[in-house]
Amino acid sequence: MELNSELRKVPNTRDYAEDRADIFVNLIKILLSVQRTDEALRLAKLLCEQHIQHGFYAEAASALLLVATDLTWDGLAQEKEQLYMRIVNLFAKGHVPDRAMSLLHELQLQYEHVADYAGAAQIAERQVAILREATEGASTFATFYYSVTFSGGGAPPELRDTKYIYRTHERLEAFVTSLKRRYPAALVNSDERTPPADALRM
Repeated sequence: MELNSELRKVPNTRDYAEDRADIFVNLIKILLSVQRTDEALRLAKLLCEQHIQHGFYAEAASALLLVATDLTWDGLAQEKEQLYMRIVNLFAKGHVPDRAMSLLHELQLQYEHVADYAGAAQIAERQVAILREATEGASTFATFYYSVTFSGGGAPPELRDTKYIYRTHERLEAFVTSLKRRYPAALVNSDERTPPADALRM
């Protein structure tokens, strides 16, 4: 696959984790589209471990979620449940309690559907624990969102003229430094009215 070739060209470092993740995600989606779920799950787990290695726990959860949502409660209930619980823990560790709570709500409904009230009670306890953790850590783990547009020849061809919303715990100065390490030829411009030829517009 051409994507496999592209993946080998991208350094396996923290600064390039997102570039590698984009290729992984595209491969996973292709495999799911042709119903090769086992292979898609294997890649999702590899991507998950890559994100964990770099401390990107919410991204690790999202990698597994790509495949977990494709599984059904009818034939693969146990595997889906195990994936959901791991995803919940990763979202909680990544300080994204709303995503964790959403999955726990789905699990609780499933337990109630099959009359597993003990399981539903355990889910309720986990929900309380996540809400408590979120409340206690709210002031410590601030989340920032940055809009970044890649334009001009300084951006990689696959990113040129695209716009992304980045979610991070980094403040602006640290975030810009991270981008500059990944794209040293690019200029950073905060004024969208007059972007330079090779710019990361923020």
